Amino acid sequence: MGYIRSLTQLIAQHKDEIDTIITANSHGWKLERISRTALAVLRVALCEILYMDDIPAKASINEAIELDKNYDEPDTVSFVNGVLGGFMRSREAQQTED
Repeated sequence: MGYIRSLTQLIAQHKDEIDTIITANSHGWKLERISRTALAVLRVALCEILYMDDIPAKASINEAIELDKNYDEPDTVSFVNGVLGGFMRSREAQQTED
């Protein structure tokens, strides 16, 4: 229960930042256009990556993709993968610059 409580609190606290990241990596898609399931999956994965250091980023991404496969069409799953992949590439590039 601690994980869920922590996750929901973190998402609520950082929703604007997380949504900005999703928008920046969704190449012209507005949040309103993304399925609710895909948006929830993206928010969870990004929250884990950004604020839960004990969860490896690759595990968060893999779990997000597998979870989304159960609820969305293959094109949407590819979209989720692309958003998360784009975020990770930009994050790695930024860390290299620092």
